[in-house]
Amino acid sequence: MGLNLREELDFLKKQVLSENKSKLDSAIDDTPVVETPDIAEDISQDNVPKVKKHSINRPSKREAYIVYYKLNGKSNVEKVQFSYALTGRTNQIGILQKMKGKKLGRGCLLVPSMNLESIQEFFKYWTVDIAEQKILLLD
Repeated sequence: MGLNLREELDFLKKQVLSENKSKLDSAIDDTPVVETPDIAEDISQDNVPKVKKHSINRPSKREAYIVYYKLNGKSNVEKVQFSYALTGRTNQIGILQKMKGKKLGRGCLLVPSMNLESIQEFFKYWTVDIAEQKILLLD
């Protein structure tokens, strides 16, 4: 049962607006799953395994965006509804969990680069202005 992002946002907004606290059956995750290859080992003539290192330029794991937003001009009701849609409620999952993002603080999110477009669409849907900053994550 695949929904496009617009239908999913409408569904989330209806869930937030309704006072029915029923649990969502399953979270629909339309984001592509990127599997990282296993570390390959070569055996040298001394029977010592050599580990091949991955390049540092892997956008699926290394690149992320810090997204800043402000809810100025919104009513308190709209702010609460937005917060529930973003982070979820007790028995519901928000868009941030679906996009594998993290809330860093008030008005600040960490979003993987592969999910940036979905988060931008979410903020456009709620008419909230954002600013993004690209970062490189190191282990």
